[in-house]
Formats: sequence, C-alpha cells, structure tokens
Amino acid sequence: MNLKQTLFTGRSPRRLTVILAFAITLLTPIIIVHDLQMVDLQPVMAITWAICLFLFVLSDMLAGPVEDGLWAGYLYVAMTVAWLLLGPGLALLLIVVGAALSVALRRWPLAVRRVEAPHVPHPTWQALARVSILGSTLLLISVVHTLLAGYHPHSNVQVTTASGLAAVLTSLVIGLALTQVAGAVLSGPDAARRALWRPGERHRIIGEVLLLVIVVPLAIIHQRAGWVVFCILMAGAGLQAMRYRQIARTQEQLVARMQELSMLNKVGQNISANLMLEDVLLSVYDWVSQLTPMRAFYIALHDSNRDIVEFPLVMIEGQRQH
Repeated sequence: MNLKQTLFTGRSPRRLTVILAFAITLLTPIIIVHDLQMVDLQPVMAITWAICLFLFVLSDMLAGPVEDGLWAGYLYVAMTVAWLLLGPGLALLLIVVGAALSVALRRWPLAVRRVEAPHVPHPTWQALARVSILGSTLLLISVVHTLLAGYHPHSNVQVTTASGLAAVLTSLVIGLALTQVAGAVLSGPDAARRALWRPGERHRIIGEVLLLVIVVPLAIIHQRAGWVVFCILMAGAGLQAMRYRQIARTQEQLVARMQELSMLNKVGQNISANLMLEDVLLSVYDWVSQLTPMRAFYIALHDSNRDIVEFPLVMIEGQRQH
C-alpha cells in the first residue's frame, strides 16, 4: 500500500492524524522561539537534546507500528526528560526530528532493520502518527503543568520543591493516560484494543508506571551530576529498551506458537472425527482465518485420474464464492 492509500483511505482518524501532525510541526518553531526568549541556548542543551534524541529514535524503531499500542514506554521517557530539561519547544523538535529519522532508518536496507519490529506499515504514516500522538500529549501536559505550577515550563522545570515535584508528577501521570487516549483515537479502531485499559493489556501498566518513575530522577541527575552521568544512564536506558523488546518478542512468539499448536490439534481432531469433505474444508478455513487475517482463501484439489484441479472452497472477504 502506497502512502496516498495509507493516509487517505476514508478513515477519519487517519485524516485527523495527518492534520494534527502537520499542525504540531508548524507550531514547533514558534514555541522554540518563545522558549529561547526566556533562556540562553548553551552547548550542554544541545548535548542533552542529542542524547534524548538517541533514546527516542531507538525506542521508535523497537516499538514497531503505532497499531501495536506501544505509544508510551521509552518514547515517553525520552520526550518527558527533554521536556523537563529543555522545555516544550525543544521537546517537540525532538519528536518531529526523531520521527523523521526513524523514517530514514526504516528505509535503510542494512543492519538497522534488524532492530525494527516486523510488518511495519508505511514509514511516513508511522512518523505522522508518532508526531500527532506524542506531540499532542506534550502540549497538553505543558498546559496542565502551567495550571498546576503557575508558570510556563521553558527550561529546567523545578522538581526539587514539593509543589514543583507534585506538579510535574501529576502532569506526567496525566500525560501517560493521554498517550493511550490519543493513540486509541489517532491510530484507528483496530489499535484501540491495545490501550492499557483493555483487559488483555493491563499487565503492561506496571511497566509503564515503572518507566514513569525514572523520569524525574533522570532530570535531577542531569541538573546535579552533569550531562556525562546523564549520558551514561540514558545509554543504559537504551540498552534496557532493546532487552525489553527482545523479551517481549520472544514471549509473543511463544504464545503464537502455542496457539497454533492448540488450533492444529483441534483441527486434527475435527478432521479425524468427520468424514464429510465439506466440513473438513470449512474447518481448515476457520483455522487459517484465526491464525492470520486474509481477504481471499481457496483450497485446490488435484484429481490425478482426470488430471484437473478443482476448487471446492473459495472464500472472498468471508463470503463463499460459487
């Protein structure tokens, strides 16, 4: 599917995603200029931004399609740490540039593809979805923080006072919830089932909360211990992200294999207990349709006596063709 078909298939969530992504991209330089009027741009800010960008791009490559529901995680850590240390303008720039770099890396046919999740849809759509989901979340948590703390966060948000820490933590928790809402709305109806509040996904809440806990300490370490220690810790977070994704993929593969074996066993029992060819064919179709989505399915039988091929079962869009 090309980019035009991907973005404009008549689904209003996808159209909204494109519009929102372009609006956030256009808004980014305006917010940056506003923030830089309040602070002096220093070399350490560029280093900090580059470190956060590394973690963001790596996390984006590992997260795979937005339809998989990985809308927060280490992506959220990189974004919010940049927000705390550099302000919303440079944090938005991080999202836009990081999403664009991910597109370039997904088009690179060499070793980078080995860390990317399989079956990723069009890279440009993925970038627009990331920008719209995380960009809208960042803008909203900035508004929440401004309302709670009484000032606009532009650089080095105060996390050392009780009131400042409470405002930041509240904003981060609300932001995590917003990523799930925005992801469910902007990624389409098929992705809504992967939100954290869904019964089958609630086990991921603990992991997301644990990642949320490290955001404030990372900001404090940067302010007190310097960017070198901060760089080491962020690199460790990147390695942990790779390890976590490897474990998650292994678990997904094991569950998929167990489901396939269980389904195969059921089909085998059904075939053994049924001598009607029609019922056997329909059982095979039901089994395959549960394993993988498909628009068309057929079973061909070769008659060796007459040397012809017959098609006793042809299914198109779930409807049998005669």
